[in-house]
Amino acid sequence: MTDNELEDVLRRLRPAGPRPELRARIVASTGPRRAERAWPWGMAAAAMVLLTVTLQFSTARLNRETARVTSTSETGAADLAALRAALDDNELLIRQAELWTLQAQNALRTGSDPR
Repeated sequence: MTDNELEDVLRRLRPAGPRPELRARIVASTGPRRAERAWPWGMAAAAMVLLTVTLQFSTARLNRETARVTSTSETGAADLAALRAALDDNELLIRQAELWTLQAQNALRTGSDPR
């Protein structure tokens, strides 16, 4: 079998394309439909960016607030040192006193009742 004979066989077995007027309709209909379907993806991407930025700002604010609430001031550290000396280094009493001190400091910061 020669190359020409092989090409003739393949040409007969090749699927036929659509008629020219149908091909024109198919090609013309693909353009606008793609553009119409692109905007939901753009809106979803914008929403994700907005959500990410909002969560980042909220997390940063919470981190600052947590650091502010949990940090002990210099007077608080001095109070704990004096309390530790007064309790004769009894670890259980010291931990309880530290807990009460932190609760009182948090109550003063938030303006709630320390009890």
